[in-house]
Amino acid sequence: MIRERGARPAEPVFDEAGPSLSPAPVDWWSLSDEERHAELQSLVPFVLTLVEQFVIPEAEIPRCWYQHQALVQELLAVKQYREQQFDTVAAPQGPIDFHYNLYAMVRPRLRAFVQMVGCNAAKHKPDENIYPSWMVPGSTDVASWLAEVQEYFYSVEMNHVGGATEDKAGAEIKGEQAL
Repeated sequence: MIRERGARPAEPVFDEAGPSLSPAPVDWWSLSDEERHAELQSLVPFVLTLVEQFVIPEAEIPRCWYQHQALVQELLAVKQYREQQFDTVAAPQGPIDFHYNLYAMVRPRLRAFVQMVGCNAAKHKPDENIYPSWMVPGSTDVASWLAEVQEYFYSVEMNHVGGATEDKAGAEIKGEQAL
């Protein structure tokens, strides 16, 4: 639209719904099982398109990505970031920001995670096999670690860190549900 020199710019015209708003961020940890299922279903076509359009190898997004919570959350964040950067009210540099961050930050993180896990086209390593021993629910290491943490909360060192009061009233951790 061309306007005459000195004329006021026209007010933006939106449909009845108003300007486009990016969806609110999704907090994977706070979702119910049903909500996680729905988010995962919406993530599958996005990941397929991402892999196809950017020729992302299995060293960065393995075929078992949906079985790894860290990859699901990373890819969900990428999806949400892309939606935000391509929103109709986003800044004009939004698309280039998305592409830059995909190559500069996201892909190296994906590659590092896949290398740590060790999954590839021939094998899948479940998340529970990659946790440190003190994080495996039901193991003796978990019980030992929880006892160490509890002992620390009531220790002199904790009092000097600022976590407990003079009467040594620290936080209580009750069993494995703390994990």
